[in-house]
Amino acid sequence: MTSSHDARQDWPGTRLGAPPQVDGPADETAQPDAAPSPGVPDGEAGDANATVVVDPASLSVPLNGGNPLTAQPILDTAGYPSPPADPNYSTPPAYSPAPPPEYTPPEYVPPQYVPPQYVPPQYAPAQYPPANYAPPGYPPQPPPGQPGAIPPAAAPPPNHQPPQLPVPHHPGANPSKVFGPDATPVQAAWTPDGLLPLPEHADNRLQRFKTSINSGRAAREAAGLASELSQPIANTRRIAVLGIRGGSGKSTVASLLVSAFATHRGDRVLAVDADPDLGSLGLRLGATSPTSLANLGKVPRVWATLDEAERCLGRSQSGAWVLSGERGTAAPEIVPPNAYLGVVHGISRYFAVAVIDAGAGMVTPLNQSVLADAHSIVLATPASIDGVVSARRALEWIREWGPHRLPQTLVALTAMSPQAASIDLNRTAEAFAPFGVVPALLPYDRHLATGSAIEPWRLGERTRNSAVQLAAAVLAKSRQIP
Repeated sequence: MTSSHDARQDWPGTRLGAPPQVDGPADETAQPDAAPSPGVPDGEAGDANATVVVDPASLSVPLNGGNPLTAQPILDTAGYPSPPADPNYSTPPAYSPAPPPEYTPPEYVPPQYVPPQYVPPQYAPAQYPPANYAPPGYPPQPPPGQPGAIPPAAAPPPNHQPPQLPVPHHPGANPSKVFGPDATPVQAAWTPDGLLPLPEHADNRLQRFKTSINSGRAAREAAGLASELSQPIANTRRIAVLGIRGGSGKSTVASLLVSAFATHRGDRVLAVDADPDLGSLGLRLGATSPTSLANLGKVPRVWATLDEAERCLGRSQSGAWVLSGERGTAAPEIVPPNAYLGVVHGISRYFAVAVIDAGAGMVTPLNQSVLADAHSIVLATPASIDGVVSARRALEWIREWGPHRLPQTLVALTAMSPQAASIDLNRTAEAFAPFGVVPALLPYDRHLATGSAIEPWRLGERTRNSAVQLAAAVLAKSRQIP
């Protein structure tokens, strides 16, 4: 193909990339045209400064007076197709996005829970007693396996259920009637639940509001008393609670002491009902034992381990162990003093504190044994004029019977009514001053007045503090005896 670039015409001074020469004086610095290299075709020289000649005939506009600077070159388009005059562009189709794929959530597989393996704590049994150990008042026992030795107690079979007494049933009985030929029969497992509506709390809302205001001071006092109750004990402390007469509130005082010791101490606490007149310690603690003190005292025996002793005991809500006074008989059973000492010494050696609820009166042989064996004594009496006079007479009897026991004796005044809580403690202390005994007052409590099982969270704030103070004082006096 032949183009204007291949035409060799001597048209002076016109080059691509440099201004064309015009008429006038010649540029002194202009260089002559370089000669083409030998062996290289025309127009294809490798020199970047090669001269390109433009045909003046290809200019579409005159040179305007011969000035080539204003010349407009027209490139040769020979051999190339011309673009269409009216291109026919088609309308693009309407955009319609593709529907998203349907999402199917993965199936949820809950994690497999593996409960941690329970590892029971390692229990170290207490030291076994000597082979020939015998409670006080009993002859020495021969070694196990010898003739005359008492065989160990056999463990009950697994899932053992005690026999249930048949309950008589009368189809025509009217449940709403108590007396008469068609009265509802009394069941063997009768309980006093529901006889009396229990108050939600011993303190009313106003008293609880006042207590919450002084909660900081009460918390500090309770922390100090708790530290006194948690002091370590070298050997078992036996605390005896006696009543001046019947209805003096001794079972209530004993139950409060047991709950205080079980709550604030980390060791074991034992409660023993030694009242031969159908005592109510088990009722106040809400627990009974499978056997009774009277039954255990019939046959002397030795409890070699704590497990053997626990088979004869019940468990209260506060965590204390309970040994009932009688079980299964309507008539009270008299426990001989030697039998009482053998059972209490044989079982209480596995416990830090043992609270004994003795019977009413001071002159019975059993109560005298309880007083002689106790490390501290609590005399329970009503917070009344009659109660203070009776307590003073009891202290006079103790001074004649054993004056060395007065330093370990306390008097607990129980308020049986709201009016009794206003007793003058200063005048009461004057009545007991000649004996060196300081009285303690348990205020009236609506929960205690119902006579039901004592629940510590239902007690009033003053009642709880008074019970803890009494327990700390009793424990401090018991340490005076080794």
